[in-house]
Amino acid sequence: MPQYHNTEFIVSATAIKKLLTTCLLAGYFLLMIQLFQPTSVSAVKVGVQIPESGKDTELLLREFSKLQPAFKEVQESHEIVDDEINSDTEDDKTVQKIRELVTRYVEINPCFRYYLHEYMDFREFEFSGNARNSLTNALIAIDIQFLIEPDQKTQVLNLNILDRNLNMLRRKERLDKKDVHMVVDYSFFNDLDKFNSEYIDVCFENIKVDKSWSSRPRIIDAYMTLEFGMSQIVNNYKKSSEGLSEQGKKLEEISRELTMISHQLHDNVVNSESKLRNTNEDTNGKVVIMSFCFVCFLTLSCLAQLIWLISYLKKRGFI
Repeated sequence: MPQYHNTEFIVSATAIKKLLTTCLLAGYFLLMIQLFQPTSVSAVKVGVQIPESGKDTELLLREFSKLQPAFKEVQESHEIVDDEINSDTEDDKTVQKIRELVTRYVEINPCFRYYLHEYMDFREFEFSGNARNSLTNALIAIDIQFLIEPDQKTQVLNLNILDRNLNMLRRKERLDKKDVHMVVDYSFFNDLDKFNSEYIDVCFENIKVDKSWSSRPRIIDAYMTLEFGMSQIVNNYKKSSEGLSEQGKKLEEISRELTMISHQLHDNVVNSESKLRNTNEDTNGKVVIMSFCFVCFLTLSCLAQLIWLISYLKKRGFI
């Protein structure tokens, strides 16, 4: 009997040891998964239809580009943390004008708005400090596949990415390829309430370039995929871009100046084109009137000569 109880005790101890080993291995495995799992990346794929943009799109973009230098100075001078400017000076007027332009731009163009908190977890991001004004970044990858290519003769297709702070994050003009890929670097503060209101507007511009009254730009169908997150890529991006920050600022300034110059040239071309068109139409109108008068004069001259000839022949007795 004692030997029987001893064997039962040894068997029970072995089973318990195996059970504890299995639990430890499972716990270690779950811990490794928790520690080394990548940051979650949420994605959304939608079908979009891009109709013709409003007629004021190009004018709004030119006004927006002209106000950008002043708007950047306002942002830097006020050190905007809450993304608000409380001022009754020219700075406030500049911001209000920018806001009106962006609102009107979003209304007359096919824009799609995505809130960050619906696709990313605020707790997964690491900030540069514990203060509310510490910053971090999130990368948003955008892939677009066009089912119908734009007609290069009659329309121009552009892509514009805006944030809620009235900034133009990325812009790509003349989308003439079937597939478009881009990455947007979005910065936000260590503030959950602010994060819940952060969003991007993905705006397409389907601009008619053929001014003839009979031309109609195509309605473009496309599939658009957005991937939100990728914080590890953001960290690598920060490290690789630390040494290029000053050069990047200079390039941004040069880019804004070139954009302003191109818009000025465009305005000059548009104004000269309208003047030349008016001159051509006026010349054509005068030529038509003169031609009509000349034809009428010839017709009357022929009739007068024919009447004189008939009367002359009657008087001579030939008729």
